[in-house]
Amino acid sequence: MDEPTWTLRIPAPVRAELWSHLFPGDGEEHGAVVLAGVAQTGDGPCLLAREILIARDGTDYVPGKLGYRALSPDFVRLAAVRARDRGLAYLAVHCHGGADHVAFSGTDLNSHIRGYPALLDITRQPVGALVAARNALAGELWLPGGEIRALAETRVIGEPIEWLHSEPPLTPSVAVAGYDRQVRVFGDRGQELLSHTTVAIVGLGGLGSIVAEYLGRLGVGRFVLVDGDRIHTANLPRMIAARRSDAAFGSLAERLGLAWPIARRKTALAARNIKRANPNASITIFNSGIEDPRAAMAAAACDYIMLAADSALARHVVNAIVQQYFVPGIEAGVKVRSSNDGTVEDIHVAIRALMPGQSCLWCAELINATQLALETTPERERQAAKYIPDVPAPAVITLNGIAAGEATTRFLFATVGLTSGLPSQALLRFPRGPELKRQTVSARPDCRWCGRTSDSNLGRGDSRELPVLRRGAGR
Repeated sequence: MDEPTWTLRIPAPVRAELWSHLFPGDGEEHGAVVLAGVAQTGDGPCLLAREILIARDGTDYVPGKLGYRALSPDFVRLAAVRARDRGLAYLAVHCHGGADHVAFSGTDLNSHIRGYPALLDITRQPVGALVAARNALAGELWLPGGEIRALAETRVIGEPIEWLHSEPPLTPSVAVAGYDRQVRVFGDRGQELLSHTTVAIVGLGGLGSIVAEYLGRLGVGRFVLVDGDRIHTANLPRMIAARRSDAAFGSLAERLGLAWPIARRKTALAARNIKRANPNASITIFNSGIEDPRAAMAAAACDYIMLAADSALARHVVNAIVQQYFVPGIEAGVKVRSSNDGTVEDIHVAIRALMPGQSCLWCAELINATQLALETTPERERQAAKYIPDVPAPAVITLNGIAAGEATTRFLFATVGLTSGLPSQALLRFPRGPELKRQTVSARPDCRWCGRTSDSNLGRGDSRELPVLRRGAGR
């Protein structure tokens, strides 16, 4: 059996803060401690860099007895106790010179042997070390029980997403067949990244079905599809490659209030379209909402989330996954506002980056607490209270196409490195005219989900439960 491969995820702002301390331009060695949550992802266990404890030069980072410099005993003890009390892994960090290659020295490795067994006794969590060059990072982890693992990869979660290794990865030796025209844009390495990326699509209606088609055509290798609905005749004008047979008896089922089993699932239609574009794609289907615990945990193990469902509950759960598991994502939607007489007053397409510690749907006030409470109320109680049913929102396939194109292009550019340090902001496009707006929302320091307070869910991984609905609760 292969040994588990450990990786590290670090939000772009946290990496920027750490790198500004490690590489201030003086050519000297500097140190810090990173405290990280732990999560199980689709590719193995992952550390989630949540906090940075800066070691002050001359006080906390001092001349070493056996090496050049070292963290002071008092600083190490306080950091280890903090890791233990907060249930976080302890990672000592220092820098070396160079740019694209980095490795521990013999002195570094000997210091791990001397110190880390004692730290494990204190923290009862994984402990380890990171050594950084400007564009490279290596790591060694000591696990409870005595196992030692090398860090396989570090992923910087931002726009663009960056991958850090101890040395540059090899360029693919063989081009991926069938993708020549797009490889001319982002290279064989970009196509290889797409083929190994797992994307969750939450909501496979008019917008989500286009997203699935686009990602399948791009060559994304693995999918998690989440939607509990079946196709009805009213969906056909905006569902990519839907057939009337897919919605067979759907209109009759609607009139009778039945979930007619002969109508095809929206997830099945999306899977069919993906496989038609990319027969080698791996697809996992959840015929439920993202609030289902199994669907939520599958999404938390993905590399990226595309949110194409507009319920408050879907937004809440996806936002929690982004902040708690450091899974980047994009929310895409179309809003058509009309007056009482039916006159269309406004149409806009919204694309929002979802990034840990940077862009949070609660901080942006885009989750309605009242609507969320309603959606988590058991169905029988909602019926007993005679809540007014939702009125279907206007929808047109071309408007969905604008949103899907913007969202998948943003995902593509972030993944293959064509984005140049975009801030995590929302893009609002108004198709009736040339207007384009960008919105940036500041994270609230005390936010329960994205804040850096000791009790927030940011980077907590498996140590905190996601806000899912258990069997029998909600709808």
